[in-house]
Amino acid sequence: MFAKFSKHLANPTPALSGEVESGVLLPILARRISRTSVVVGKALGLAAVLGLYGGIAGLLEALVVRVATGYVPPHPLAAIVALCMLSLVILTFTLALSARLPALASSIVSVTCFGVAWIVGIVAAFGAPYHNEALVRIGVVSQLLFPSDAMWRVAAYQLEPAALIHHGGPFGPLGPFSVTSPPPTATIVWTIGWVAAALFLATRSFESRDI
Repeated sequence: MFAKFSKHLANPTPALSGEVESGVLLPILARRISRTSVVVGKALGLAAVLGLYGGIAGLLEALVVRVATGYVPPHPLAAIVALCMLSLVILTFTLALSARLPALASSIVSVTCFGVAWIVGIVAAFGAPYHNEALVRIGVVSQLLFPSDAMWRVAAYQLEPAALIHHGGPFGPLGPFSVTSPPPTATIVWTIGWVAAALFLATRSFESRDI
């Protein structure tokens, strides 16, 4: 499901620059509609689509797993909400970039940042078990700069069975891919603020752009 979200957001559809270059936004901006309203409206519309897609896909996948294996995740709804927050991180970041960069470039940068953040999170997972403070700090800084990995870990934790979470050993049965403890609540609050800040940056950047 995480891969599906990344593939969907790799499409340059959320980009503002593509609509400016194609002339789609020009008739709208010629009216008495502020650019901020355009950006916020686009963000809300895309967020609604992603939320609907995430909710339906997540519930269907949980149902398929239940029928096929009999396993029911502990907190599937919480996992879907975290996954939707992950998509908002990428969405708002893409909008902020696309206010200045071409559509394809902004999409590539966003998905690349998502991939890099996820890889850094996997590497940083070795920090706590082996008491490597440098890796722990790298993981924290990565989650602060681009909190997609933090939301991924929240979602993964909500889907894991208790037996896996409390499995003996430094990581769990899945090694560094196991999430034995989710990011703190403060990280979730930070992510919400990060999304709001990225959207604000997108509006400000688009307001000052020459069209």
